[in-house]
Amino acid sequence: MGTKSIRRMAAGAALAGAVAVGGLTVAAVNPLGVAGAQDGSTTTTAVAPQAPAAQGTAPKGARKVVTDALASLVADGTLTQAQSDAVAARLQETAKAARAGHRANRADRRQEMLKVAADAIGISTDDLKAQLKDGKTVKQVAEAKNVDPQKVIDALVKAADERIDAAVTAGKLDSARADAAKQRAATRIERIVNDGFRRRGN
Repeated sequence: MGTKSIRRMAAGAALAGAVAVGGLTVAAVNPLGVAGAQDGSTTTTAVAPQAPAAQGTAPKGARKVVTDALASLVADGTLTQAQSDAVAARLQETAKAARAGHRANRADRRQEMLKVAADAIGISTDDLKAQLKDGKTVKQVAEAKNVDPQKVIDALVKAADERIDAAVTAGKLDSARADAAKQRAATRIERIVNDGFRRRGN
């Protein structure tokens, strides 16, 4: 393959990649993950947008954008069909790896936030998790230990703010998005502590 063809393929890959996973860096830093549920399942709250996945696993609209972009590049001769297929396959592999990493990081964050709440209440993480699964709210668990639920809320908000600030420092989040993320996090934390976890649609 000549230099010109390589450059064309690189340009096509860059364009398709930007379309498919344009928000990946920001979305990978989900500043808040809190776990626990009244029915024993795990619920996560997020304050950063989810990254679109690559072709084949992305929402229908995102898949169409990628497909159309690649088809256009093939039509105008920027990419061959084989190169287009290679770009699509690489995007899918990259998005799959990113989702796996995101799930692992999200699980770690949930555990961290549970520990913050448990420490504020003065109980173990396992104890808090068990009580949440039994149907109690964080507020109820705290009050049973004569702890003001606001203390738990403040501790969780502080931890979330620190995570968001770290994302800004790392260049993964700009200040405007960080401010909005902090506001959403504070609102969701207060709701979760006081009211528990609600299923979507409730």
